[in-house]
Amino acid sequence: MSGVLIVDDEELSRIAMRKLLGRLFPGVLVVGEAENGRIAVELAAALSPDIVLMDIKIPAINGLDAASLVLRAAPETAVIIVSAYDNFSFAQRALNMGLAGYLLKPIREDEFASVFGAALGRPSGRRHPAQPGTASFPEAGEAAAPPLRTRIEAAIAACPLPELGLEAAARRLGMSPQHLSRVFKLAFGLKFVDYVAARKIEAAKAMLREESLTVEELGRRIGWTDQGHLSRVFRERTGLTPKAYARQCRAGDCLTRGGDRDPGASA
Repeated sequence: MSGVLIVDDEELSRIAMRKLLGRLFPGVLVVGEAENGRIAVELAAALSPDIVLMDIKIPAINGLDAASLVLRAAPETAVIIVSAYDNFSFAQRALNMGLAGYLLKPIREDEFASVFGAALGRPSGRRHPAQPGTASFPEAGEAAAPPLRTRIEAAIAACPLPELGLEAAARRLGMSPQHLSRVFKLAFGLKFVDYVAARKIEAAKAMLREESLTVEELGRRIGWTDQGHLSRVFRERTGLTPKAYARQCRAGDCLTRGGDRDPGASA
């Protein structure tokens, strides 16, 4: 049975979280609760929870610093931030710390189920249970979970280009599409659809440099069935239509004009 530590300075919030867990994940055990960051770190060391649900704005030590201390002692712990603050700097730091998720209050049940379920299902990496009053450390060669941005990039890379979209990437990450859309914007600084569009345009350019394709064939290759929209976005990014770009390549000059840019340039 997986153990959960709830960290929130408001008692009503802790009660609500207990009820939510009991309703959605009746098999988990709430092993402890903490009302500030210092107690959270102490309880995490003593109880070795599998998952910590951590608020950010808590007394003594803020939630992000407390999460960092928990992960330093026990990198296999899944820490999920649950915060009422839709703050970019908070979210950016949380997502790049290797945390298991970032949820905003009021919590949507489907998003909580998706993020918590993914954390529950991942291998813990724990080798030996920590004794009371101590913290468990990774053995030689073990590493902390990769930052969420890295995980998202890997999921996108694993999707076949014609299938690449929000729902396909979300399935690979064990998230809801809505949650992925939100955390993607926080982690990368641009919308998921814009990032994917840029990747597909870059792939389209590479294809047009190598072979002669109609716009319809090009669309099938990259999973973009609306030919008019494909041509419009291609021109916005390169300054040329796909046909004009192909002609330019056949003439031996594939330099583009205008706003041609790498899909990760805004990240």
